[in-house]
Amino acid sequence: MWTLAAAVGCAALTAFIWTRTGVTALNEGTVLVGSTTTLLLIGALIGVNVGGRKRYVEALIERSRQLAVERDQQAQLAAAAERTRIAREMHDIVSHSLAVVVALAEGAHAIDDPHRSKQANRAIADTAREALTQMRVMLGVLRTDAESEPGASALPLGPCWT
Repeated sequence: MWTLAAAVGCAALTAFIWTRTGVTALNEGTVLVGSTTTLLLIGALIGVNVGGRKRYVEALIERSRQLAVERDQQAQLAAAAERTRIAREMHDIVSHSLAVVVALAEGAHAIDDPHRSKQANRAIADTAREALTQMRVMLGVLRTDAESEPGASALPLGPCWT
């Protein structure tokens, strides 16, 4: 910016000197002042261009940072929505399976026939196993490789009695 001011000042000084002295022909001093003014103007234009480019690049970098933050926020929102969906599905699986288990258990308790009671107990165990399998599938979606530690998933799914 200072270069531009100096160039304008030199041009004004040159014009003032020419009008005061009445110079009509070009001499050495006039050519020197004119070329200096031209070089200063070129330098000012380059400086303005470089400054504008620097501000443009800074604006691009800032916009890139904002987009990265927005992308991370969108990913967090999507993950929260997915967790909510999975929780809803798990609730549906567990509540349905427990309702079936309760109905079968009450039916097995009300039956006086030991054979049919044993079949009802087998159906209870099968329903509970299926619910556990479905829950493991749902939880497998949530689990990462680093979280694959043994826990409830290490329990056998086979019958507890023979």
